[in-house]
Amino acid sequence: MISTIGVVLLIVAALAMVVDLLVSRSRFELDGSASAVQLLPLGGARLPLTMAAWLAVLAITLLPLLALLSQALLPAPGGPLTWANLTIGNIVRATSAPAPRTGALSSVMLSVLAGVICAVLGLAIGTVVTRTTARSNTALKTVAMLPQAIPGLVIAVGWLIIAPRIGLFNTPWLIRCAYVMAFVAIVVQSVSGPLTATPMTAEEAPASPARAGCAPYSTSPGGWRCPPRWPAACSWCSPRCGS
Repeated sequence: MISTIGVVLLIVAALAMVVDLLVSRSRFELDGSASAVQLLPLGGARLPLTMAAWLAVLAITLLPLLALLSQALLPAPGGPLTWANLTIGNIVRATSAPAPRTGALSSVMLSVLAGVICAVLGLAIGTVVTRTTARSNTALKTVAMLPQAIPGLVIAVGWLIIAPRIGLFNTPWLIRCAYVMAFVAIVVQSVSGPLTATPMTAEEAPASPARAGCAPYSTSPGGWRCPPRWPAACSWCSPRCGS
């Protein structure tokens, strides 16, 4: 059943991405506007809207976390939530046992290496599909984005099926490959999005005066020391490495 659902989701995602790419072919690259951002005047509704936005964000993000915390502080699941029942014994036992510490260390190592691989691979794919005119760019981006349309459980099952045939079963590379497949699409989006919205002239302008004067790239105006696509890839990689 999981395999069937995954195949259906992949077909729907592929069709949606093909339609989106066909429609986006009519885009034209324009220079960014230099005008100031127009603020929306809210008047007396500013404070109520701000409070409503904060309440919505806190309800969506903090309530589930507080529910998890309340269950972690109880001595047994399902117990009454009272001050007398709250304890940190579960947390102390979970963090001091050898098995959880070994699992946490292995998870950090796997996620860090997977994050680096995703950053490098996503940076390369995002640069190719936005800065070249190859006919295969559409197919390349579609294939890279497909795993984002299916749940992580489906991806894990797929790798468990194929792992014994390629010699990755019961190895760390099985989890690492599943991580890369699941998250490389996010890196491609993080890189290709800014590059699509940034004209080539804006990306090449900081280095042009320095190169014309035979100055090193690090002394270019504005202090640009690397192309803008690199921070986009690194900004994705850093928070995921600790997840």
